[in-house]
Amino acid sequence: MIARLILPGALRAQVEREARAAFPRECCGLLEGIRHANYATRSTLPLREGRKIQAQRGIFRGGVDPTICGTYPSPKFAAQISTLPQGEGGDRLSSCSVKDTIEIAAIHPTANIAQTADAFEIDPAAHIALLRRLRGTGREIVGCYHSHANGRAEPSERDLAGASEAGFVWLIAALDDEGGGTVNAFIFDGNGFSPLTFSEAVEVA
Repeated sequence: MIARLILPGALRAQVEREARAAFPRECCGLLEGIRHANYATRSTLPLREGRKIQAQRGIFRGGVDPTICGTYPSPKFAAQISTLPQGEGGDRLSSCSVKDTIEIAAIHPTANIAQTADAFEIDPAAHIALLRRLRGTGREIVGCYHSHANGRAEPSERDLAGASEAGFVWLIAALDDEGGGTVNAFIFDGNGFSPLTFSEAVEVA
């Protein structure tokens, strides 16, 4: 499950600029990014509470060094977890909670080949070209973005009908009557869209 989205402010501002430039048509493009599976953060629980959820959430006994809580699983993370000493007096459990994070690294504007002004369709040739360019880089196409000229930065019925890939991020930009911009993020789960909150940098909770 995707817990959070990292969207640098400069990229969000770029999407807003494209929305203004394309108005009254919709701008569109692809999102290049990195999926940080199981991004871990540190927490410490009293032993009594920790025992109740140890089996369910993978709580580890001992004092977890917060510097090793990162992308998991990794050899360094697993090795340090396996050699952790018992907590002093055995009265506490330290753990790394698990969250999935998508980090947007770049946006790629594409031509909107839709026939009407209130729709978008990404040029398939641009999509294929970016797929090829990202091979072997550790990055992938994690989503798309487009704008709405109606002032609503939320998925439309047409967006829902055109969505197909589960786990795909959708950024939707909209302009208000005064020219101000709003960008909201959503993720498609195969059946519908769910809103995503985003931040500009990775924050360790």
